[in-house]
Amino acid sequence: MRIVREKMGLPKLTRTSYQSCSIETLSVALVGLGALGSEIARLLGLLGVAAVALVDNDTIESVNTSQNIFFRTPDALHRPKAEVIAEKGFIYFPDTRWIPLACEIADAGFKPLKDCALIISATDSALSRVETAYVSRRLHVPMLDTGLSGPACWRGRAAWFPAESSSACYCCQLSEDRRAEVLSMTCSPVLSCLWSPENLDMPSTPTMASVVAGMAIDLAFRHGLSRKQEQSFAWDIDLDSPPELRQHSLIRSVTCPFHDFPASDVLTELDHDAPFQHSLTALGAQAIQLDWPVATDATCLSCHHNWQPLCRLGWLRRYGKCPRCGEPVKVRWHAIDRILTNTAEAGFSPADLSYSKDHLFTPVYHTR
Repeated sequence: MRIVREKMGLPKLTRTSYQSCSIETLSVALVGLGALGSEIARLLGLLGVAAVALVDNDTIESVNTSQNIFFRTPDALHRPKAEVIAEKGFIYFPDTRWIPLACEIADAGFKPLKDCALIISATDSALSRVETAYVSRRLHVPMLDTGLSGPACWRGRAAWFPAESSSACYCCQLSEDRRAEVLSMTCSPVLSCLWSPENLDMPSTPTMASVVAGMAIDLAFRHGLSRKQEQSFAWDIDLDSPPELRQHSLIRSVTCPFHDFPASDVLTELDHDAPFQHSLTALGAQAIQLDWPVATDATCLSCHHNWQPLCRLGWLRRYGKCPRCGEPVKVRWHAIDRILTNTAEAGFSPADLSYSKDHLFTPVYHTR
């Protein structure tokens, strides 16, 4: 099928609330490219948004090929989902710029996301959703969280979380115990003793993914961005018998830690290959805050091998293996969440600690 690459005409949008948010000028980040996320990508292309950053570290397997139009060609197998959707998106929707980020949201860096008007989460992992909520809060960008659930995924949800720190975020919706578990995996140097791995084997159907994706996009653009909603709320859909659509408000948790970021925080680009001490001296700062704690020392509990992982602690906890015995990591570790001036850690560079070239850091000028 030949695609004619000419300016898409979307005259009907001018008669809807989509026009009031100037959708053709907006950049959107989409985290998670499974059945639901890839359908959201298709709708963003149809609507003609300016740019879509596609964030997913997964590759396409045979079970994915029936989920959407992007994965159906033989050359898509075993390739990163983000890259394939970006390639196909350019063919089907050439007026949208497709930016593939074949990594987890915590490894994408803040720079590609900071100018987005909206961050959409379409993952089935609470860990990824919490990391996405953290990025949303740090960058003061609204977040739309979407998901499928229930028998045969006949239920779905879309939740709107504004950029305002006074409103609820995704993390507020977790119980205190669950929040502590998930945060301990990704944002904390200390692992909760309650943590247990997630079961991500969730069935999904392209039809229900399409229903929930359409509902979510309408919620975000008609109600969230166009009407500048400053309160968090969710739509729940249930197509079991009888079918229901419910809207309810979401309340901020007073114990959620994602509302304490100072408005005065200045995100700064650092020399990726230069020692942190060089940047600290140039900035006149006393420390650099690390958004994602880094494991600087680890000891395998199976073979007692000691090494320096120098990687994001959340990545080590999820995917790391002992370099000597090859066992999945069960370790004692030491982790850092800030770099203090004139310390041994200040001799590392952002590259040494596996931070993205596109990350933006927070200098700290007064430490206790």
